[in-house]
Amino acid sequence: MNEKKISQKCSVSGSTWDKIDFLDWATNNKVQGEPYNIDMMKFLKQLKKSIQGRFGKQYGGYIFFKSIVWDMVFNRPKWRPEMFNLDNSERTKFYKAKFKEFMPFIILFNNLQNKMTAIEADRFIAAQMMPLTLDMMKSRFHPVKEIDNVEVWLKQARDYLGDEVEKNKGFEGKIYLAKDKSEMRFHVTRCSNMEILRNYGLKFSAAALCMADHITYHTVFPNLIFKRCHSISVGNEYCDHEFRIRTTEDPIMDEKNYGDCYTVEGIRELVREWEEKAKIIHFGSKEKWDEYAMKYFGETK
Repeated sequence: MNEKKISQKCSVSGSTWDKIDFLDWATNNKVQGEPYNIDMMKFLKQLKKSIQGRFGKQYGGYIFFKSIVWDMVFNRPKWRPEMFNLDNSERTKFYKAKFKEFMPFIILFNNLQNKMTAIEADRFIAAQMMPLTLDMMKSRFHPVKEIDNVEVWLKQARDYLGDEVEKNKGFEGKIYLAKDKSEMRFHVTRCSNMEILRNYGLKFSAAALCMADHITYHTVFPNLIFKRCHSISVGNEYCDHEFRIRTTEDPIMDEKNYGDCYTVEGIRELVREWEEKAKIIHFGSKEKWDEYAMKYFGETK
């Protein structure tokens, strides 16, 4: 993003900006919630079912066992730090740990390419990871009684990012916050998760997971306009998250806010599908989401 644009003297509301480094923000705002724990048994059952549904019980079972058991022990992909700009030992250690977290998906992606194209394999992996990602985001982002400033999101985001921003290990950037809290720019220049997925070939999966931001924020914070046109997940050098309080002039749905979704074929459609599912994930039913959102913009269709 153009630095001149990002550091303009005033926000849309006319309020001046505060410029905050991610590291300072993390230092001054400690994580409040408990670390997110993936239900591995639930995930593995889902994964096995998906693979066998695609390839049949026998061959699907073979791919599952080979990927999750055999290859995890005897045929692990190599850690390749030269693919990343790792300028200190702490960052290197953090990225390596992240690589290990994604290793099962990388192995499965490699094995699936024996039966399908790389693009098909990537999209299959994305379908397995999306529920995990939204479940994690649900544990961090939750509805509030009143959404009257962008700091509502910022406070909850601290738990979501966890130790990613500690000492700039995996997440880097700056926050530009209007003094009246009506608007914010969340400018990201490094994201370990997206860098690792993309460098190991999972480009569609990286894009899909990052677009969970649109899905969650639109659902949980209907009074906040979230816009992003650039994203590291789609190969850009930065992410230009923008948040501001909804005004009466804003349309309920503005496709301009989904600019980054249109850079990868099929992503905007995927986001639409999961935005509907997210209403049930967060509220139990679409009707309850309608009731929650209606007070902010009067209608939901």
